[in-house]
Amino acid sequence: MQFSVLEVALMGGLFTSVGAIVAGIIIRILSDKKEKNFVTYPECAARHASDCRMSDQLIAKIDEMKTGQEKFQESVDAKNSLVFRMLRSMVVYMDIPQEQKERILNERAGD
Repeated sequence: MQFSVLEVALMGGLFTSVGAIVAGIIIRILSDKKEKNFVTYPECAARHASDCRMSDQLIAKIDEMKTGQEKFQESVDAKNSLVFRMLRSMVVYMDIPQEQKERILNERAGD
């Protein structure tokens, strides 16, 4: 009996599929670890609670760092303002032309 190329290809695919299914069933029966392959609900809930705690701790740490950064920025701004005012007060006593003094004294911080 002779088979055409199409028939041989279809039979090969059928045998491969049946073999894969049978192998999967045998492996499933031999391993018999159905319960260990999946995460139970209590394990999932515990992991979720742990992740939520870690997330809350990270958010609290980030907020703490933001507050510290804002305080630091305020202190830097205050120091810069003080230095700017001190330098402006020194301009009055410098030996430079009056119009240059006026231009310096009329400048704003950040210009």
